[in-house]
Amino acid sequence: MNENVEEEIEIKERSVMIVPIGLEKHRVLKGCQIYPVNVVYLLVNPSSTFKKEKSKKSEEPGVYTHSKKFATKVFDKIKHSFREVIKIEAELNSFSSSMHSLKQIFSKENKKHTTLSRIYINISTASKAFAIAGYVFACQHPDICTVFYMGTKNYILLDYLEDSQNTNLYEAFIENGLTKGPYKVNEMPLLRVEHYSEEERNLIHYLSQKDQFDSIKMLMKHIHYKNDAAHRIRLKRHLEKLKSDGLIKLKREGKEVNIIIKEKLVTLAGILE
Repeated sequence: MNENVEEEIEIKERSVMIVPIGLEKHRVLKGCQIYPVNVVYLLVNPSSTFKKEKSKKSEEPGVYTHSKKFATKVFDKIKHSFREVIKIEAELNSFSSSMHSLKQIFSKENKKHTTLSRIYINISTASKAFAIAGYVFACQHPDICTVFYMGTKNYILLDYLEDSQNTNLYEAFIENGLTKGPYKVNEMPLLRVEHYSEEERNLIHYLSQKDQFDSIKMLMKHIHYKNDAAHRIRLKRHLEKLKSDGLIKLKREGKEVNIIIKEKLVTLAGILE
């Protein structure tokens, strides 16, 4: 579900903030203030998650309910402060779902606007799965992405554990979330993802479509390689590299070599799309 505060207006230069909503409000707001952004994407867990929680099947009882409340507070607070504020639902505890949402935003911005100048990803309030996905995504686009974390020593929850009778601390959590300032901004150094050539990336994509290939000849037909010595040698070299990286298993059956696809390769294929 996407929710635009205003009708989309062409902005001369789009600077985008992407931030997941967890049990925080303060760090979300501060993150949007310290960078020169004019478009904000708020990532929230899907409504189906809350329905699941009500049925007592949620893995994290109460977390999703409170995060939904914080999402509403943040949205209401910033909806008139930026040109666009957009809500997107995503399974924030899933690496693949988080990656998919990040790629969706990037694709949308690139298709609709030619003036995208910067993407800031705030992982301060993120699940571990989203934080990893955000970093991996940024490493794929290091020239346009900044990933940052807002550290603090002031955790309201710790104060509350020391003085659980203090109703002011409880109210502070309900209002602002787990932390309070001051914050120290830490930007993550990004590493370029250039380990695989374009031909190897295409091969990874094709391999991810099946659980197994019964022979190299079968694979060559699937990826439209010419069945000659030069192409066989090149393909075998690529396969050995993927095997070395733990993405596939090569198992000899008589005269043929079976190519068994590992889950790690399927995950990588989704990242490299």
